Amino acid sequence: PLKRWEVIGGADKGGILVREGQSTTSKQLADRLSTGALIEELDLRGERLQYKRLTGSGPETGWVSLSVSGKEIVKSRPMSPEEMLTFECALSLQEELMEGFGKPEFQSALAQIIQEHPSKSGTDFLRKRTELFLTVQSVVLP
Repeated sequence: PLKRWEVIGGADKGGILVREGQSTTSKQLADRLSTGALIEELDLRGERLQYKRLTGSGPETGWVSLSVSGKEIVKSRPMSPEEMLTFECALSLQEELMEGFGKPEFQSALAQIIQEHPSKSGTDFLRKRTELFLTVQSVVLP
């Protein structure tokens, strides 16, 4: 899953320093990453974080330090449930589920279960139907 961070340092300097590479001696980029910016983790190596900017201003991508002189300047920020399940994400999941449930092999297996249990009731029917549904859901749902 997507790991996000928030820039909490650099308020007095207009943001934090961004470098081109992982090394703290690699080329420093001209712009700073703004305080309050939200960034997505691309790679994490020790105290160095490669990111992609989601909000705020500054370089689109680059490497930043997690802390400077023992002071945290970038803080891990878990996503809220609303951010995790966007409308687009929910639609995509729904489409994948419909595709899985629409496959001929799924429909055939469902028809077989219904043929064995015409009343569509009872614990055996519910168990078999649930197991079949999970063959699609367990692949699609996070």
